[in-house]
Amino acid sequence: MLFIHGSFMSFMLIRVISGTSFVLAIVLMSACGSPSAPSPGQYKLTGTVQLQTPDGLVPAAGITIQETSLHRNVVTDSRGRYTLYGLTAGVAHVRISYYIFDPIDRDVPIESDTVSDFQLAISRRLVTLSGRITEITSTGQVPVSGVNVDVPFCPPVTHEFKGAQTDADGNYRIDALCEDTVTVFVYKAGYDYTSPNTPLCDVDTAECRWLTIAGDTRFDQVLVRK
Repeated sequence: MLFIHGSFMSFMLIRVISGTSFVLAIVLMSACGSPSAPSPGQYKLTGTVQLQTPDGLVPAAGITIQETSLHRNVVTDSRGRYTLYGLTAGVAHVRISYYIFDPIDRDVPIESDTVSDFQLAISRRLVTLSGRITEITSTGQVPVSGVNVDVPFCPPVTHEFKGAQTDADGNYRIDALCEDTVTVFVYKAGYDYTSPNTPLCDVDTAECRWLTIAGDTRFDQVLVRK
């Protein structure tokens, strides 16, 4: 015997009007269990924020996107993506700012779910990191070629690294870096730092050190064969 809501009357109704029983069940399920529809006129604004660099565009993470009229804020993810919810039809007044960028204010027309991308320009100067990598031998210090030197481009806004490899004289140069305190990776298979101190991080054969880049900076390192 079939019961709906525990009612015999309902059972009799379904027996007499059997052709509508399935439709009736659907209506009851919709009324009791489905989520409410979004409010009319509520839209979202999505997009990507990128940073202009000498090597091209890179995602900008941790940037705050604000709709100034509604006072709604979101922060871009590691890929520079953002989503602002609950916008109404009209014009969204969007502001993007970060301490190393020129602020951006843009009016974005909203008539439905909308995509709007932004590109940021760095407002502070970019500098150069250079140096020489040598190794200790029985005859003294000699240059080491083929050593990889990698440094974050502009943390914490980007997760991009810039790098260089030492030449035959052990010299390297990395241009267009932001001034900041960063971790510098210096590594080549078969080599280690001469310092007995525990490195800040260790990735395979890579070791890193904290370095404050303030203006054009020189960073020389001495390695020893393992």
